[in-house]
Amino acid sequence: MSEETLDRNVRMGGKKDVAALLARTDRKIVRLLLSEKLAEDTAGELKAAAEKRGVAIETAPSETLDKLAGRLMHSGALAIYERPVAMTLTEMMSEAKAKTRQPLILVLDEMASHPELETLLRIALLSGAVGLVRKQGAGGPLPPAIEPHLLLSEVPDLLPALDELRSRHKLWVLGVSKTNSESVYEMELDWAMAVVFGGAGQTLRPELAAACDVLANYPLGNEKAPISEPEKCAVLLYDLMRQRLAWAARGKIIDVLWESDAKKKKTVKT
Repeated sequence: MSEETLDRNVRMGGKKDVAALLARTDRKIVRLLLSEKLAEDTAGELKAAAEKRGVAIETAPSETLDKLAGRLMHSGALAIYERPVAMTLTEMMSEAKAKTRQPLILVLDEMASHPELETLLRIALLSGAVGLVRKQGAGGPLPPAIEPHLLLSEVPDLLPALDELRSRHKLWVLGVSKTNSESVYEMELDWAMAVVFGGAGQTLRPELAAACDVLANYPLGNEKAPISEPEKCAVLLYDLMRQRLAWAARGKIIDVLWESDAKKKKTVKT
């Protein structure tokens, strides 16, 4: 299966999550693989669920699952299925973790309907973002040039989504705010994280600001420059990319999207 094909699909690993996937009828499973070393009772349960769904199971060496799973921990069970237009947070984070163990996720509140949204999303992709979370009904389809490359999860409420990203998926939640915040240039941002943008002037709603682990602003050289809100957001995203590349080059981040390139250009020794 080519990387291009994988980009159009979602990977789910582990007995519990694969079993939950098999219980759904709105997901088209492309491949279902079980490791030869998987315990018989676990394999039996998954085979029974797969048979009920009419899904064929492949038994394969663990090395085959490792290769297809990317960086995702699969515990001997791996499902590959067609990516839905909007994924659940669990689905989005599963595929994000297959791509990198230090995912960068964009969370958009009012900015989700900004007329220059495509500009922000392009910059986010260039900065290494792998996923976007927004409220249901907050925006139309992703631009055709963006959609194949950015995972999308639409949620009823951003507050529970932030809590799930933090508690279940272990992301650090950074809110972008002009008030009661510290400069992003004085922070170390080498974590797996969700970055929350509000609306005009990057003012988060109080309840969203309270749900963040930390609030950050980004002083500009010219605050009166005639640039759009997405372009202002690009300043913070650029600094995120700069810091994460620098930490990876120093060997401080074990696994990020740009690790292989950073190692090739490594000039700083620890």
